[in-house]
Amino acid sequence: MIRSRSLVCGALMLAPLTAVHAESLWQRRSRDRAYLFYDAPIYEVGDHLTVLIREQTGVANREARKLKKASKLAEAFSFAGTSGGGFGAQGANASLNIANDASRQFDGEAAFSSEQGFTDQLRVTVTEVLPNGNLVIAGDRRIDTDGDLRTLVFSGTVRPQDIGADGAIPSNLIANQIMSYQGAGTNQRFLKQGWFSRGLNKLWPF
Repeated sequence: MIRSRSLVCGALMLAPLTAVHAESLWQRRSRDRAYLFYDAPIYEVGDHLTVLIREQTGVANREARKLKKASKLAEAFSFAGTSGGGFGAQGANASLNIANDASRQFDGEAAFSSEQGFTDQLRVTVTEVLPNGNLVIAGDRRIDTDGDLRTLVFSGTVRPQDIGADGAIPSNLIANQIMSYQGAGTNQRFLKQGWFSRGLNKLWPF
């Protein structure tokens, strides 16, 4: 009994001498628990989100170029001579003047301005959850009205913390964004030039 107590006391005395490894409270921080007063929702493959498309692009470009070249040439030549003899006196005068003025000038100016806007909203699906927690989304919509087909295709990568409580996210917060809006049908046949007109535009020099 006494021996057992001695072993226990010895173990208690050696316990403080063992190595203690301290770990940081934030070493294993999770994105889902990054906020104290906000629970970030967890999205999985197959969940739906709403993309609020608000895109505005503008391009303005202006170029001007001026070229001017001038040259001037002037030459003068004069000759006078007299001769005398049994046949009488003779005289001759010759003169030559050459003047040339040449100038060339080019003025060119080009201006280009374009502004486009697109507003819509689209329901998309989470197709992949990346290791860092970001979501890959994709979706498309096709509307056929009286033979006129409108197709909107959208894909991109979003952060869960950028998604609103209602599951909506603005398009300007989406990375790797790919958006395509195309139309086909009766109206497009009148709005789009035919192949002959498009070829003529490329060959027309004026």
